[in-house]
Amino acid sequence: MNRTSAVSMALPLWVLLGLALAGCSGGNGSINSGPPSPSPSPSQPVSVSVSPSSAFVGVTQSLQLTATVSGTTNQNVTWAVNGASGGNASVGTVSTAGLYTAPSQIPNPQKITVAATSQADSTRSASATLTISRIPPSGTWQRTGPDGGTATVLAEDVSHPGTAYAGTDLGNLGALWKTIDFGQTWAPLVTNSLLDQAAAFDIAVPVSGGGNIIYICGGAFAFSQDGGTTWKQVTTPARTRGMAVTPQDQSIIYLSAPGSGVLKSQDTGTTWALLSGSPVITAGSPTAVLHNPIQVDLTQSNTVYYGTDHGMFVSNDGGATWAQSTTGFAAGDTAIRDLATDQASTGIVFALAGLATSTVASLYQSTDHGSSWTLLSSALDGERVIPIP
Repeated sequence: MNRTSAVSMALPLWVLLGLALAGCSGGNGSINSGPPSPSPSPSQPVSVSVSPSSAFVGVTQSLQLTATVSGTTNQNVTWAVNGASGGNASVGTVSTAGLYTAPSQIPNPQKITVAATSQADSTRSASATLTISRIPPSGTWQRTGPDGGTATVLAEDVSHPGTAYAGTDLGNLGALWKTIDFGQTWAPLVTNSLLDQAAAFDIAVPVSGGGNIIYICGGAFAFSQDGGTTWKQVTTPARTRGMAVTPQDQSIIYLSAPGSGVLKSQDTGTTWALLSGSPVITAGSPTAVLHNPIQVDLTQSNTVYYGTDHGMFVSNDGGATWAQSTTGFAAGDTAIRDLATDQASTGIVFALAGLATSTVASLYQSTDHGSSWTLLSSALDGERVIPIP
């Protein structure tokens, strides 16, 4: 037995037990009497949400937006409209409490973004997409005429306030009517053409004509250059229903001819040519029987919009070629009932579309000259779209 072993054997039992316990302790010599403490959980990241996430707001009207912040006790946010803190008169304003107030005029583009950014973490934000729309007019309606059957079309002479023309579906009772007192009274116009014996489906009074130039189509095509006093009838290659006059040049006119295609005149309606390859509305279809929507862009004279019973078509070269525009339209909204260009906003076009066999329709808007469309409203009972300037 060596000296070390002798010393160990001489140590009391309680000393050996104490040494053993010390060997099981941590680096600081303390005794580990239980399981290790759990590690603290990482803090929850900050997130922001805005409600509602989308909505329609009428001009000058207000909408309360609510921002919810999670992951922090700091619930404060900073509001901005289209990137401008608090917004401005062009796109609308938003208060520190999230109350958005729309501008007095529709912005371009019509959709704006209201964003809420967390003050606890400026990298966290959320937004709502708001579409600014006009407020529908209120009031009551009363019948003032004309008496010649159902009014199929109205056209205003903006050069002479209070003057307007109406087309009806009963030519033998007067297809064309005129008012000079804001519709209080109406008088029939005699054109000495086939239009006196057939329905009138479209009328145009070009602004550049000063109220003297009037075009009308239906059972025939005719025009007046003296404010409707005298008329000249022109034979067209096919029967027509809808008409569009180029805003920049009143001598260029397009006509919709169901079963044939689109007709074009470049000499104030004196001669006409059928545009080869133009879309054809099926003769006898509901779209062919009703108004055939065709429009020319307000700023791009070669851009023509044509609504058919099988979709929306756009030409960017004066009708030489056509392409169907489908982006944004619902699958069933293929029959275009009406088209209207917004006189107050460049590039904005409205379209009323639905199923050819349905009595309801949806209202769409394009802000990019017909390349894409956005749904504005659905389940509407209407046939015409008239933007309010």
